[in-house]
Amino acid sequence: MSIQHPVTNRQAILLFVQEYRKERKRFGFGSQMDRSIHQALLSRTFAVVREFQDVDILVVKNGTVPLLDNAIDLPERGHDFNSRFKYALEDAFALGYQRIVAVGGDIPTLTAGDIRQALAREELVIGPTFDGGFYLAALTRADIPLFDHLPWRQPNLFEQLLNRLQTSARPSYQLTRRGDIDRIADARRTASLLIRLVRQWCGAAAHRRRCHALNQTLFPPNRIPEPLFSSLPPPALNFLPH
Repeated sequence: MSIQHPVTNRQAILLFVQEYRKERKRFGFGSQMDRSIHQALLSRTFAVVREFQDVDILVVKNGTVPLLDNAIDLPERGHDFNSRFKYALEDAFALGYQRIVAVGGDIPTLTAGDIRQALAREELVIGPTFDGGFYLAALTRADIPLFDHLPWRQPNLFEQLLNRLQTSARPSYQLTRRGDIDRIADARRTASLLIRLVRQWCGAAAHRRRCHALNQTLFPPNRIPEPLFSSLPPPALNFLPH
């Protein structure tokens, strides 16, 4: 594969984003709200990476997703997550970058500070998640084999990566541990945050028309929409200012 793009930066941010209908995750609030949460998470991630105007942004898309201004689109290649992750890194480094910061597109508490630390350090940087995975990896081309054939989407993913790092003696640094949304129970525990993000997304002028019906039916005052799975524990009613 050959992508022609003049590289002026040593580092780049690599985002992985998926269209809602191709996303395996469901949040348990019904298709309309789940789709809005998905869009709101992408919108928030885009807002975070836009803060880095002096760093190139690479986007690997699965399906039709919102455009990110001035981003460089990379084609998605591979038949499973392991091969897609590996090929995306190889394609990014083929453009001439010396270091890539790979980030998921759906981490609700990702901050610009996380990415800033990853860009500033020389070690391999990992942002672990509470469920045993990771939400960010900053690495060089020589580090790609450390990520090949890991137990993706398994609770021992981060543990296996740490074992490889220790065996290889590769210096590493861990960012703040954060929660991601892989299961319906995760969405239930963070319901108030997710609804706040949807409200912010709906408040943007570009999305107000799309959210008109959503606001009327799913945002009654001081109540989080009930999930489809009522056996899950009730959420904490802790709405933040919006």
